[in-house]
Amino acid sequence: MDKSKNILIEKYLEQHSLVESNIRSFNNFIHTRIKNTIDEVNENLNNDDVEVKFGRVRLGKPNIVEADGSLTVVTPTMARLRSLTYAAPVFVELTVKFDNQVDTTEVEIGRIPKSN
Repeated sequence: MDKSKNILIEKYLEQHSLVESNIRSFNNFIHTRIKNTIDEVNENLNNDDVEVKFGRVRLGKPNIVEADGSLTVVTPTMARLRSLTYAAPVFVELTVKFDNQVDTTEVEIGRIPKSN
């Protein structure tokens, strides 16, 4: 390939790392896109008899469930040594309204790999 065609790539790599866009995209997903998705779900819920609303989204600390059922906070090194996934639970606030009774609780909706 002609050297003049590579100059744009060279200039970009002088100022940015190869993984920078992946890290930015992941952080945007964690801090913005999850909440936007929850908001879209709230807009599309059909609330006839029971009103269900999703609220705040929170990421917990990365942990694992041990064989005895207990939770252990895990570090990246520990996960690597034990061949485990370094992932954190994702919680969402769930509010249910039925017959003038309102109950709010936080539920785990999944796990997501966590960046350091």
